[in-house]
Amino acid sequence: MSTEPIKIEPIKCEPIEVESVEVEPIEVGPIKIEQMQKKDSEIVAQLEQTIFSDSWSERSILETWQQKQSIILVARENKEILGYLIAYHVLDEVEIVRLAVIANARRQGIAGKLLAVLTETRDISSIVLEVREQNASARNFYQKQSFVEVGIRKHFYQNPTDHAILMKRDNKKDNEEYEE
Repeated sequence: MSTEPIKIEPIKCEPIEVESVEVEPIEVGPIKIEQMQKKDSEIVAQLEQTIFSDSWSERSILETWQQKQSIILVARENKEILGYLIAYHVLDEVEIVRLAVIANARRQGIAGKLLAVLTETRDISSIVLEVREQNASARNFYQKQSFVEVGIRKHFYQNPTDHAILMKRDNKKDNEEYEE
């Protein structure tokens, strides 16, 4: 048996250009939806700690914020951040990796407004996400937002162990009728 080391050649990859989309702040009643600013990362990280058992650190949030293909929206009332959405946008598809609203502001339409701003400010054909199987309220919310369950990742989540339900929403607009 030969003990010579295996030589692995590096793979050369060309970078993909992703167009960054600036979102002008959108006010919906007293709620303002806007892109997260660097100074907001500490607050978003604190909210992560209170909302998710697998919370992201401030460093992770900042690293994501710096990526060209990332989208981080926040919902504010006055200057307080009530919720946020973190997603990745590649070509015409978006993957939502976080959508959260603080406990005392839930069921007031904030998550729906974040999702609406995401889809209204970009040309998106589909949105995908995963949600804990045991998170019935989140699954119901997404179903009301026209997401459908398309798969499952068994034992995906830890602390506590749970399956991930994969959900998808197609955003393709109906073809407009042509004038003759």
